[in-house]
Amino acid sequence: MEVQTHILLAERLEFLQPDQLSETKGLIGQVGRLINGLLRSLRANQATGRVSETGIDYQSDPQSPTPDPHIHKGVFNDE
Repeated sequence: MEVQTHILLAERLEFLQPDQLSETKGLIGQVGRLINGLLRSLRANQATGRVSETGIDYQSDPQSPTPDPHIHKGVFNDE
């Protein structure tokens, strides 16, 4: 709810373009659904006292480029 309030404020102050606003609202909806699904799962497993997950085989894609840490330099700090 707090994020939605900030988005509405950003819209009123014209800090976001219409396409950015639409995309952001979509992402907020996705995250909300993920969080609600997680909460339902945790509540369902609360009776057993544990949470179980299926194993996922994570593998890197050899075609993916290595991220450049300097691309966002200064974005999150004063560098």
